[in-house]
Amino acid sequence: MNDSVKAIYEQRMANYKSATDLEKPSKIPISFEVSYWPIEYAGTKTYDILGDKEKMRDAYSKIFDDIYCDGIQGTTIAVALKAVEALGGKTYIMSSDGITIQHVSKCWMEADEYDEAIEDPQSFGINVVGRRKYEKLNGTREDVYAALKEAVIELKKHREGTALINSYLTEEKGILITQKAGLSLPPICLVFDYYRSIKDTLLDMRRNNGKLHALCDALMPSTISPLLEEASKSYPPYLSTAIHSPAFYGPKQFKEFYLPQYKKQIDVVAANKGKVKIRGEGYFAYGMEILADEFPGMFTFMFDQDDPYEHYKSLKGRATIQAGIKNNQLKYLSKDECIELTKKALDTFGPNGGFIFSTDKSILCGNEVKAENLIAVFDYVHKNGVY
Repeated sequence: MNDSVKAIYEQRMANYKSATDLEKPSKIPISFEVSYWPIEYAGTKTYDILGDKEKMRDAYSKIFDDIYCDGIQGTTIAVALKAVEALGGKTYIMSSDGITIQHVSKCWMEADEYDEAIEDPQSFGINVVGRRKYEKLNGTREDVYAALKEAVIELKKHREGTALINSYLTEEKGILITQKAGLSLPPICLVFDYYRSIKDTLLDMRRNNGKLHALCDALMPSTISPLLEEASKSYPPYLSTAIHSPAFYGPKQFKEFYLPQYKKQIDVVAANKGKVKIRGEGYFAYGMEILADEFPGMFTFMFDQDDPYEHYKSLKGRATIQAGIKNNQLKYLSKDECIELTKKALDTFGPNGGFIFSTDKSILCGNEVKAENLIAVFDYVHKNGVY
């Protein structure tokens, strides 16, 4: 990192820190919430670059020559698809557009298997659920070894590629990688995503309540590791939680199934004066209110279906607001209309600090926004979001 890039990077870090500390930075930070879109923007296909770190870097970084931003969550080529395929995995597939990778939601654990999972969740997760998800783990010892070896090689190449992207953005562009570590999902989300599926877990909340609680308790130790405590001690700027299961239930279930274990995770972060960002899914303002009460000043909330204008007054001074403009507005409105909405966001959320500008959700692919609108909006905030 040369001196000029270093100065830009340090200023961006200072602005993010002020915003997450509920203070006024020198300028409003702009977070580029993006997923696979940079690959499409570069004119290539995701599968064609996986496992080649230079191709991954070149494809993912091209968009940053054209768009201004201060921070990015981190490269979200999150799935090492070729490693999954090496194991005969059934959990992720390449979309027909050749850009996005889809998660396949399925029930991998039967209702009558709770006792086995509760007794030894690690063994059950590997030897029962793992073998159901990954066909090649059911072969001979030699076949399993070969599949695992290939998967490890592909995973290593994938991680080298994502690390190279992050290094390039930091060292060459001075862009802040805002997620320093992923915060483990609370046990109820693990059950939703990796064991019982959405539909069956919702049924268990009513019909198998006691066993579901017991499994969440059994899974809890694996979600708090020494890495979580260590990651909480460093800046920039926060750990991140993707909200999955709360979008499918309400405050009562949130307090019963989500909050007890999640608080234990957040207590570790709070003890080290860390920060947490929540990328909302669906309607989650009710959870934001609960978490802001429990941990004032710790969270940055990114809205999805909830209206940030509706909830801003109650959260102001208790949490950092990350909002600004919606993806569908960037897709369907004119550039001038998008600028007017951007002015409204700056005027509403900006004056008291504690604000980060972004879209309402991650941009998966190119048909979700008009690139020219997003570029114009971010340029406007860069020039005018100054204190």
